[in-house]
Amino acid sequence: MEAFVFDTFVALLETASIPFIQTVNTRVAGALPAEWTTLEFENTRTERITIGQTNILYRETGTFNVVIHVRSGIGLSRANILASEIGVLFRDYAVGYLRVVSVQSGTIFQPDEGNFFQVRVPVDYQFDFNI
Repeated sequence: MEAFVFDTFVALLETASIPFIQTVNTRVAGALPAEWTTLEFENTRTERITIGQTNILYRETGTFNVVIHVRSGIGLSRANILASEIGVLFRDYAVGYLRVVSVQSGTIFQPDEGNFFQVRVPVDYQFDFNI
């Protein structure tokens, strides 16, 4: 995954009403809030689009999850409201040669530790870039 893709989607997510906290492969200092989001990239694929030796165009396609964490006991309706907000935020988003292709509805996930309830909102994207 290109760093530009990750940084752009983090910047967009930071405009939402729910805080973004990077918890993937990161130790978080202090207590977590009652609600927050993070990004998990499932898979990416990069393919060469042009033929030739100069100004080569590549296309990266991929899927990431916006993972919404809501403290257990707050209720499913709040998680669904946040999932809808995230869907609206990412739907039809485009900047330069990066665009969101589709946003799927949230999938409920209950982690084993039981402290937080999760809803995962899958987002498919496409990014064209030159090397």
